[in-house]
Amino acid sequence: MIEMMLMSPEHEQVKTGLQRACEILEGGQAFLDYTFLNSSLLAHLVSPEIRVRRWSYKLVALLKDRRYLSQLENALLGFEADLENRGWASAAYSGLADETRKSQLTARLTDYKGTSLELAAKLYARGEPARDDLNLAGWEREPLARKWLCLLCGYARENPRTIDQRFADLDLVRNSVGDDDIEVVEYSIWAEHRHPDGSFRHLLRRPDELLAFPNVRRWLYRLLTKDETAALSNLDLLTERMVPSNETSEVAREGLALGLADLHLFERRVQTFDWFGGEPSPRVRLALVDHLALLASKYQDSTARDVLIAEYTRYGPRTLVGAKILSIARPEWGLARIQLNTQNPPLVSSAPDLFQSSSQQVIIVNHVEKMEFNMGTKITQSGTGNSMAGVAGGDIVESTISALNRQADANFKELTPLIETFMRALASSKVAEDEKGSAVRAIEDVAKATGEDKKNRLQTLMAVVRGMMGLPGMAADAVEGGEKLVHAIQHAVG
Repeated sequence: MIEMMLMSPEHEQVKTGLQRACEILEGGQAFLDYTFLNSSLLAHLVSPEIRVRRWSYKLVALLKDRRYLSQLENALLGFEADLENRGWASAAYSGLADETRKSQLTARLTDYKGTSLELAAKLYARGEPARDDLNLAGWEREPLARKWLCLLCGYARENPRTIDQRFADLDLVRNSVGDDDIEVVEYSIWAEHRHPDGSFRHLLRRPDELLAFPNVRRWLYRLLTKDETAALSNLDLLTERMVPSNETSEVAREGLALGLADLHLFERRVQTFDWFGGEPSPRVRLALVDHLALLASKYQDSTARDVLIAEYTRYGPRTLVGAKILSIARPEWGLARIQLNTQNPPLVSSAPDLFQSSSQQVIIVNHVEKMEFNMGTKITQSGTGNSMAGVAGGDIVESTISALNRQADANFKELTPLIETFMRALASSKVAEDEKGSAVRAIEDVAKATGEDKKNRLQTLMAVVRGMMGLPGMAADAVEGGEKLVHAIQHAVG
């Protein structure tokens, strides 16, 4: 999934891929093969996008690969114009260069000594970082220095006195929640979230006083979901912000979704399912997958499992959300047996994906060529309105019902009336034709299947029907019929 992101032409997708790679390495995990990271970094270190370069510098620091030293030197000596990026380049360089090479470089930098650039160099420095290189006056004068103190504090295990022996770093960082610079406020809350001793109880401002800016809300939600106690103490606010109309920033909603990843939060189980089903942003849906996976796997929540299976069945691994579901699915969920009722997607798809508007294109990597797809009957639309008409509405419905009545396996014949009721209700629903086509093809497959394959096809149909229940335009009788059909299939296949 990270490789797909790093190959994307969309800067936001690339940035997220770099962030995910950093999270894996910071979590003490490793990749079996680093080739795809190293090959992409060569380009991303000179990306025209500031945040792509920023996260590339950090990834270089975590990889601890000295081959990038020359590129980091070039960045610090003039290529990198963004001041915060220069700090990240300094941090990465300090962790890779020996003292002689580092001294030779810093002697050529006029903006290094006693500034945020020198403070940033402490982040990945070898051994115990030096103290008091930046005094408190410099910290008060330079917002970027305050941001770097937040970063150093967030990554620290204790409360060192980095810039002033009188005050612990965490005390200074907590005071920064009232800073005039909004980014310093954001970094202050991030550090409170990241530090082992950080807690929402230590905030020097009430949560409702910190809701004006999306980037601040993003980390406020993370802090308020740092553990179950924090979430339960702020449950009403968090539940309110699960609704996109209440929290209009997808960046902030993503922060809340990421915060829920490790929490059970049984008290808001139904609301979370509703959020996932109605969330318009693939970016936020991707973040919510981990929470639903926790419910499905650790807490044996069958509804969470069914929601994920239905989502995968509709889109498959050709989207990042589908690929994510496949990566967290347990073998007994049977995703490998599900026959995806979709055509093999082209390498360039105009379908909306992570961080992408519907008018843009996203590259789909060649891995999809290895996947097998069940290419069903093409459903065409004729007549007016959104109802199934012509071939789809008449001939196919009747021929499929006839095939179901002729099926050899008598054990499943009792499902035929339920399937027929659902199909006819679906035909009159104002659901997109391709969605209707998915259901019709799944039913056709059930009619044709025999033996053990019949159960597999019925499980696929059950997942398809589940996935359609919340679609816009589904008629009430189609929803009712779908619920009855799903229940009957569950009973039939055991």
